[in-house]
Amino acid sequence: MSRNPIKKNMNAEAETSSSFIFTTEIMIQANTNGLALEKLLHALNAAEIADYRIVTGIEIGKQLEQTKQQAQMIKKIDPLIPGKLKTNSPPNAAGPNKNNADTNDISVQIQYYKEQGTLVRLFVVKGQGIRLSIPCRILNFDAATNNISVYHVDEKQTYLFKLNEIDDIIGN
Repeated sequence: MSRNPIKKNMNAEAETSSSFIFTTEIMIQANTNGLALEKLLHALNAAEIADYRIVTGIEIGKQLEQTKQQAQMIKKIDPLIPGKLKTNSPPNAAGPNKNNADTNDISVQIQYYKEQGTLVRLFVVKGQGIRLSIPCRILNFDAATNNISVYHVDEKQTYLFKLNEIDDIIGN
């Protein structure tokens, strides 16, 4: 028996090879998502892989997306009233003739946004003058303790604030 026919068949197989697609999940340990992505790209480029697509797991660019969203919000600002967005005010909300510091008015406004499930931008002043701008939905408002719990739509976390920490609330 000759070995040549076997070699000939092996060469024919290599010439008519096909491509196959595999869906995988790979966990890479690194200090940051960017470093893990770099390790993955090095591994994929070093292997004999014809082509690949990374579908999920890339967290790069989230800050750019948030900045774009904030820029879109700024475009809605009314140039005549600094710091106020053009929106339909909830019923009984503080108008130009009312005192904005009145707790009853802000309580009504908060309750309205909560019931409607409205996306709001909450401006909060924390200790040491730290000012936060939070896109959120109001989950609960306890008038007895003056606590308001909100769901931060970007960070997907809940936060609890005191009513006196809220500087402004603007509905979309």
